[in-house]
Amino acid sequence: MTPRRSPADPAAASSAAVPRGASRVVARAAVLAVAVPVAVLVSPIPTHTWQSTAVTAAIGVVGVALAASGRLGRVGGRPRVTLRSAAPWVALVVVASVLEVGALLHGYRPGFPTISYLVGPEFVDRTVRLVGYVAWICGGYWLARR
Repeated sequence: MTPRRSPADPAAASSAAVPRGASRVVARAAVLAVAVPVAVLVSPIPTHTWQSTAVTAAIGVVGVALAASGRLGRVGGRPRVTLRSAAPWVALVVVASVLEVGALLHGYRPGFPTISYLVGPEFVDRTVRLVGYVAWICGGYWLARR
């Protein structure tokens, strides 16, 4: 049972003052306001360099940290994400990560292409990388809100 908020509670007043749809629009605009400048700054970095790997890893770590802290959690009366509901996504990320790290350690094999090898040639152009970074950050935000 959830406790009732009194009218004097500032949290109750602030949540009633902003419509739920408006807060979603503001949150999405804020994500775009972060994603676009980040993409503009990092898209000139050529692919397949340690700098591009470091930037991509840093963005991923920040996103995971925000999601783990609960700052990107669900809004409203939706149920929270549990380990059981997240297990398929965790398994997919672990398998993809193991495949990528294994290919990195053992070298490329033509009979065993990785996701990064298949998608890599598409991101040679700076504009495609810029759009890719924006899509990756916004897609990560969308997944964290689910």
